[in-house]
Amino acid sequence: VDYLVALGYEVDPSSEKVKTILLPEKFDNIYDSYNQLQKAGGFDLREYRGRTAELYTYKLLRLYDLKEASVNLIVCKNIIIGGDVPTLEKGGLCMPLIKAEENITELKEK
Repeated sequence: VDYLVALGYEVDPSSEKVKTILLPEKFDNIYDSYNQLQKAGGFDLREYRGRTAELYTYKLLRLYDLKEASVNLIVCKNIIIGGDVPTLEKGGLCMPLIKAEENITELKEK
């Protein structure tokens, strides 16, 4: 939560959901595309292929004019290795985990 706050996101800590995921050893087109999103946030999941990680999901309390958005963190051995900001609004955007103000700028343009 502290990491997300440092990026400018307001989250509801009580909304935390955690599940274990397995990153595939070989990335298909979907994972390659998702990894491009990760790279936009300064992450690269390729070095974690074939490993398990925890996916933490939090409800965002506020992000521009969105009523329903969340944020995901991918954590492997207590290290944040990825994340994204999905929303059901604005055509189902999935934005990189970057500073909130940068994502807000993108939302204003849509």
